[in-house]
Amino acid sequence: MIRSLENLVKASDRHRRILLRLFLILGLTMAALSRAEESQHLAMKAKLLTGPEAGAAEPVAKWKFRVFDAETRRQVGARVSISSLKLRGPEKFALLPFRPPLFFAPSGVEVLKPSIDYGFSESTVEFFHTPGESTLDVPKAGFEIWIQKGFEYEAIRENILPNLGETRDFHLKRWMNMPRRGWYSGDTHIHNLEGAGLALQLEAEDVHVGNLLLYRSNYGTPLLGPDVPAGAYPAASTQEHLAWVGKEFRNDTLGHFSMLDLKKFREPMTTHGPDRLDFPPMYVGLQDCRGQNQTILLSHLGAQPGVISEYPVDVALGMVDAVETFLGWGTRRGLEWWYQLLNCGFRVAAASGTDRMGPGRIVGSQRVYVHLEEPFSYAGWVKNLKQGHTFVTNGPMLFLNVDGKPIGEILEITGSSRTTVKVEAQAQSRVPFQWLEIIQDGQVVYRVSSLSPDNLRAEVTLDVPVTRSGWIAARCIGNGEVVFPEIQPRPTLDGFAHTSPVYLILDGERIACRKDAQLLRGHIQLMKKWVHSVYSAPEQAAAFLELLEKADAVYAAIPTYDRQRGF
Repeated sequence: MIRSLENLVKASDRHRRILLRLFLILGLTMAALSRAEESQHLAMKAKLLTGPEAGAAEPVAKWKFRVFDAETRRQVGARVSISSLKLRGPEKFALLPFRPPLFFAPSGVEVLKPSIDYGFSESTVEFFHTPGESTLDVPKAGFEIWIQKGFEYEAIRENILPNLGETRDFHLKRWMNMPRRGWYSGDTHIHNLEGAGLALQLEAEDVHVGNLLLYRSNYGTPLLGPDVPAGAYPAASTQEHLAWVGKEFRNDTLGHFSMLDLKKFREPMTTHGPDRLDFPPMYVGLQDCRGQNQTILLSHLGAQPGVISEYPVDVALGMVDAVETFLGWGTRRGLEWWYQLLNCGFRVAAASGTDRMGPGRIVGSQRVYVHLEEPFSYAGWVKNLKQGHTFVTNGPMLFLNVDGKPIGEILEITGSSRTTVKVEAQAQSRVPFQWLEIIQDGQVVYRVSSLSPDNLRAEVTLDVPVTRSGWIAARCIGNGEVVFPEIQPRPTLDGFAHTSPVYLILDGERIACRKDAQLLRGHIQLMKKWVHSVYSAPEQAAAFLELLEKADAVYAAIPTYDRQRGF
C-alpha cells in the first residue's frame, strides 16, 4: 500500500514537471507571437500615417463630420476616437486574446493615448480633439466612432459605413447641466499646452477653468511652458472657458504646490537641484506668494515625490488653501492625510487636477467643480474654491447638504451636548461607481450601493449623531484608483467623487483630534531627524528647525478628544 502511494506521488511529480514545461513553452510561444503581432500592427500604422497611396492596411475614403450641442444647435468641440472594424479580435494568430484595432485621425492633430491609471497602464484607445468639424481618411469597409465631451454629455458610440462625399452630423445631448445649477468645472494642474491647443482641449473637454502651471525642474533650468506672463491667458480663453497662467512651486523632496490667480512670476520657482541641498524651506516661497494674496494648493497629496514632504508644516502655518485630493495614484493615502488635517481643524478644500504633462493625460479627466452664487468669472471661481464650495470627480456628480447647509459651509449647533443632523446626498454619473458613502470625521458612517443594473445613481437621507465639533462629507468610490474608467478594455465600478466638508461647530468648540495631531507631529519629528542628517551648515539647519518647532507647537496645542480615526 505504501509503495503504491510512493509510485503515485512520483507519477504526480512527473506529470507536474511535464505540465510546467508545456506551460513554459506555451508562454514563450505566446510572447513571440505577441511581438510578431505588435510589429505587424506598428507596420500597418506606419503605412496609415503615410496615407492610402503609400499602401494603407485597408482601402480608405475621405469623410467629414461635424459635432453639435443638441440643445443650443451650436457647433462644439469634442473628443473623438475612430477605429477600424476590420481588425477587431484575433485574425492571423488565433491564440491571442486581443488584437488592437487601427485608429484614424486627421493629419496634423495631436493623437492622445491616455494611460488607464497612474500605474501608467497603456490605454487601448486613441483619441483626437475636433474643434467641431473634421475631415479625415476612414476605412471604406466601416468603422466605429466614439464621441465624448466632458462629464455632462451623453457619449455617442456607433458603427458607420461611410458614403462618398458624405458630411455626417452628430448631436451631443446633455444629461446634466451643471452651470445651470451654479457649478463650474476646472483643472487645477495643467502643463505643456499653449494658445489654441489649450483652448481646444478646454472647450472639447467642457472644462470651464484651466490653470496652466509653468515650472522649473531644478535650479538653473529654463522655465517650462509657453513664454507668457502670469495671469489671464486670452489666447487660450473664451467667454465660457477661461485659461489662467500660474506656477507649480516644486521640490522633489519637500513637495509640490500649485499657485493659482498669480499676478506675476517671482523666484524661487523651485528649491531643488541635483547638485545642491534642498534649501530654503518651501514655506519661505509660500510666504512670499501669500503676500500676493495667491491661492495655494498642495499638489497631488498622497503622491508627493519625497517622503519628507513639508505639507504638515505649511498647512499648520496657514500657507495652504486646498489640496489636490484626487489625482489617481495615491488617492487613498492622500485621502487619509487630508482627513487627518481636517480632524485637526484646518479648513482645506478639495481640489483636483490632472498634472497633464503630455498626450498620455487628458485635460479634465479628473476635475474639481466649484459652486458660484455670482456670475461666472475666474476671480469668483478661485474665491469659492478657497471657501470649499467644491467636489472632485472623474465622472460622478455629487451633491450634499447637512441640515440645509451646502458643501463648504459651517453649521453652528448650540444648546445641546448631543444632537443629530439630517444628511442628504445624491450621486448621478455617466460612468459606474460602486458606493455612495457618508464620511464623518474620517470614518464611513453610512454606505449605500449604487442602483443596479447600470450603477449610475445613488442617494441617501439619514440622521447622523453629533457629539462634538467635526465635519461631514460625501464620496463615491469603487474598488480601484482608476483615473479614466470609461476607456478601460472592460467595464469597472471605478467612478470616484468626493465633496469638501460641511463643518459642524457644537457650542463654539473647535474641531480637534489629538490622535491625528500626534500622527502629524510624528511626521515633523521625522523631518527633524532628516534636517540633522542632511544640513551641515548651522544656519540652514537652524532655519528649518525653527520652522518645524513652530508647526509642532500648533499640533501640540490641539485638545485631547477620544475620537477614532479611520479611512
